[in-house]
Amino acid sequence: MLDQTRPVQFVEGINENEEPTSGRFLSWGEYGIGIPYTAGITYSLAQIEVYGSPEELSQPYEHTVKIYTDHEDSPSNTLVVEGKLAIPSVGGEQWLPIKPVENVVILAQHKYWLCIEEHPLKFAIGIAENGEELSLRAYISQRWGSSQSGRTWKCMLRFYGRILTVSS
Repeated sequence: MLDQTRPVQFVEGINENEEPTSGRFLSWGEYGIGIPYTAGITYSLAQIEVYGSPEELSQPYEHTVKIYTDHEDSPSNTLVVEGKLAIPSVGGEQWLPIKPVENVVILAQHKYWLCIEEHPLKFAIGIAENGEELSLRAYISQRWGSSQSGRTWKCMLRFYGRILTVSS
């Protein structure tokens, strides 16, 4: 019944409609990565997609992805949900799906961090020509650190879920 009254649909994204830079991708080899996301509306998260370019692999690979709450502009120790990022064995630019192990409610105007702690990544992250600049975090020696250079990136993400009615 819930599928009929509140179907899973595209909810919102970061730079999801922007043009990717021509052949330019962010490789993240030495550290884990944290990408910030502030939800515009409240919804039940069902899937995320990240634009990227997979490495040529002999077989598909899965990265573990975790969503954390925010603490002082970095990922906190509070895990919201875990999921799997499916990397296909064929390369080429594409939207890569992330499936959470369970649906969770994402709250409007709250900041979350999409994190992949393991490294090196088996894909390069697509960067948009224009759009919202994001200050990423690196996972180094079991700690989250920010860039000393203050560099920002225009990562491309899409979020899918069920829109929730919230009364105030």
